Amino acid sequence: MTNSVGAARAAFASEKRCADAAARSCGCGKPIGPKNQTGYCRSCCARAKFHAPGVRERRLESIRRNFADPAYRAAHAERLRIASSTPKAIAARRQRGREQYRDVLSRPDVLARTQSPDARQKRGASITEARLGWCPADRREEYRVLIMTKKIPAAEARRIIEAEIAGTLEHGRREIASNELAARLRHERQQREAY
Repeated sequence: MTNSVGAARAAFASEKRCADAAARSCGCGKPIGPKNQTGYCRSCCARAKFHAPGVRERRLESIRRNFADPAYRAAHAERLRIASSTPKAIAARRQRGREQYRDVLSRPDVLARTQSPDARQKRGASITEARLGWCPADRREEYRVLIMTKKIPAAEARRIIEAEIAGTLEHGRREIASNELAARLRHERQQREAY
């Protein structure tokens, strides 16, 4: 008798758990377990936490605080370098590149946009601005002549151009040297004319 009563109780409890579990579901329709206290499934709970006020700000603050530490930043960069240099990661990058070329970059409309004369000119201007942002636009051709034609090293050519730009340290030094030379020449000329 006790066995049948125990079996009946177990069956009843099992049916009740199944009924409770069937009755309990998240707002999205996914069933949730009987011990779930939030009333959300896992993905809805994560979404609700992410959109809760203040959560994003706290996460960003934590990220900023961590990356302000040079040791953490160096360790993070090293972890990324190691993770991205594995043969599997390299093969995955190559595969993504091939897919990108096959699916997007080789399309006629994309080629027409990226290889048009206007696009090339805009791309060239953008690269020039990035590399020669320190040099005024009217002096860039002079800088190119110094490097390409006269074969002057880039650092020396930059010093020469900066000496021509008003407001730079090199320009100030050049002006002072020029004024000193003019004063010395004027003084020598006056001494010659005095005799």
